[in-house]
Amino acid sequence: MVIEITVQTSPFCRMYITEREKGLVTGDFELSSYLGCGVLIKYRN
Repeated sequence: MVIEITVQTSPFCRMYITEREKGLVTGDFELSSYLGCGVLIKYRN
């Protein structure tokens, strides 16, 4: 199950999501705004 709530995007955010879609990132993640990414991603492998 993948739940994504996008608030704002940045190059880092797009790169992160791309890597996740490749299956290189798993688990539950919350990206903080200080990383330039206002996105909450809950991803369960």
